[in-house]
Amino acid sequence: MIYINIYFHPRQTRKYRDAEQERDRILLKSLIKVWKEIKSLRDFQKFANTPVKLYLRKEEVHREIDEEEYEEEIQAEINEVMEEHTEEYEKNVKQYRSDHQQWKAWKRAQKVKNKKKKEGIEDDDEADVGEEPTKPFPPAIVDRHEMEQQVRDKAANIRRRPGEPILHPELSLSGAITPNNMCPRVEVLRREDLQKHSLFIKILFNNKEVSRTMTNRLGSDFRVHLGQIFNLQIYNWPESIKLQIYEMVGHGGSTLLAEVFVPIPETTVLTGRAPVEEIEFSSNLRVMYDHEGVGSGRVIVLNDKILVP
Repeated sequence: MIYINIYFHPRQTRKYRDAEQERDRILLKSLIKVWKEIKSLRDFQKFANTPVKLYLRKEEVHREIDEEEYEEEIQAEINEVMEEHTEEYEKNVKQYRSDHQQWKAWKRAQKVKNKKKKEGIEDDDEADVGEEPTKPFPPAIVDRHEMEQQVRDKAANIRRRPGEPILHPELSLSGAITPNNMCPRVEVLRREDLQKHSLFIKILFNNKEVSRTMTNRLGSDFRVHLGQIFNLQIYNWPESIKLQIYEMVGHGGSTLLAEVFVPIPETTVLTGRAPVEEIEFSSNLRVMYDHEGVGSGRVIVLNDKILVP
């Protein structure tokens, strides 16, 4: 039996935590910003075509305990930063003393050389002192007050302020979709056109089609549920497993939207224990509509911003 102990220095752990908290705070701000834009657009258009709503659930905290824990974290980080900078300062002081000794030695050698030259004394065995090295300057002393201010400024930018409630974003589908009779004509045309779109998937094993899904209509939320399981008996290990996503509009033919390769599972993975994985794909098709649908691959100018759906 092998035991592996992994130890993280508190300084390194704190850096990881700060980076994660900063990402979470930026993401939360982005979520709130986008949600406000969606609400503003719904108010401007006078209709909603998705039931999505964002709720921010507040978790209240005990202000005094929160402030105490916050200050303890600040002081601990200040001590760590001071320790880190002190180590760096001591290292720089040693380097400064070494460089300063070399610089003084060069000055003395240069002074002797100039004196001999002035007295007309030539010494063939005299070594060349070389170019003058840059004069070193002592490193700046660590300022605790400055370090403390930097720690507090960083904490204010990436961390929740003491006493501030913890926000938990929750996405809900409880909103109401505006009925067609209350929507403008252009939105009704978009919805009617969306109902004509269906999708199906071909399954290719070593570039040969072995099965395909049923054709299902695209929903108003731009999702399609297929929900099928395919059993395939194979004799040789596959070189590739590929999915081809096709779209059908009305009673017309099918159009290949994208191809995506599925990772080949390990031989030890059984059907009952196989994890469900998400696979992303994209399409380079250029799509334009004569209604309010955005399409794809076209440039849109919106409030002086250029968007490429």
